[in-house]
Amino acid sequence: MQNKDYYSYIFDCDGVILDSNKIKTEAFREVLKDESYEDIESFIKYHKSNQGINRYEKFKYFFEQIKNINNYDKKYNDLLNKFSSICFKKVCGSEYTKGIINYLEQLKLNKLNTFVISGSDEKELIEVFRKKKILGFFNSVYGSPRNKNEITEMLFEKRAINSNSIYFGDSKYDYEVAYKIGCKFVFISGYSDWQEGKDFCKKNNIVRVENFLNINEKI
Repeated sequence: MQNKDYYSYIFDCDGVILDSNKIKTEAFREVLKDESYEDIESFIKYHKSNQGINRYEKFKYFFEQIKNINNYDKKYNDLLNKFSSICFKKVCGSEYTKGIINYLEQLKLNKLNTFVISGSDEKELIEVFRKKKILGFFNSVYGSPRNKNEITEMLFEKRAINSNSIYFGDSKYDYEVAYKIGCKFVFISGYSDWQEGKDFCKKNNIVRVENFLNINEKI
């Protein structure tokens, strides 16, 4: 394997390991189906523009910014439970992004540090990975309710990751998290909803790849 220079390898999940962004979008539509068309479309636009931000923050945004209400605890928890139930089954059946399994096998063979930092619910994601039999590829898998900045800061303090790490993501939020800790960012664009991503990466000289096929030649 080439490119053993990175201290740790950090992966987002949806759109990076699993082709699951569309699954999440349709799950949001399904749990909000009783809301008005305008509110649903406003939320979906927000969701797609903020990939990587967890469901807890997104549903709070729905109630506070779109619905403009504050007393929403019961409805909030109901939506979270419905969303989790829908997502778990569908994500377990999702396809892998092209080349990712082979790449993870290379990293494991070379005993390199690998972490998942996702906006997905942490306990749910660990169980998804266990069912898909890929949990063993990673040192640890992290997710919400902690946000990605909190997780990377914790790992940085533990010296599990550092500025010589590499971060594979599919959103501007992923880029911002990577930039904050000073590590290399690679935009996985083939499954992403980040519409401005290609232009942003070109303008800022950021590596962009469609998927993990021949990834060693590109990073």
